[in-house]
Amino acid sequence: MTELRYILVPLDGSSLAERAIPLATALAEKFGSEILLLRVLDIPKPTPPTSHLEVTIGWVREARAQAHKEARNYLDTRQQKVYQQGIKVRALVRDRSPAEDILQVASSEEIDLIVMSAHGKGGLTRWTFGSVADKVARHSPCPVLLVRYASPENASTS
Repeated sequence: MTELRYILVPLDGSSLAERAIPLATALAEKFGSEILLLRVLDIPKPTPPTSHLEVTIGWVREARAQAHKEARNYLDTRQQKVYQQGIKVRALVRDRSPAEDILQVASSEEIDLIVMSAHGKGGLTRWTFGSVADKVARHSPCPVLLVRYASPENASTS
């Protein structure tokens, strides 16, 4: 039987991404796993300014610090809910590239399973840059369980 010591749950701040949490917690309860919640910030890199370099650098640092603070608060809330279920849980914030950061954390933390939503924020960004879930599933060092969002018109009725 495969051992699931560490389960990674990447979150992008959307309610769709959070749909992976209940499945991850159920698996963690069954296998005695630790959950690692990961919030990857997709902070755009500024282009080199033609003037006012100091102002731009200061603004970028301030925006980045604020985004990290908000991400930490977001994760703290979700981490507490998982912890209250008696599951060991940690949380990390990264800010380079969503797919690359997920894959790097999966490798460096020796993750046994990634549980993530097949759709998060999506929209035009997904079409332009490709699906994060697709990139993770193709290149992951461990199995990836994708939680799909079923829209009301696609949900089966019993």
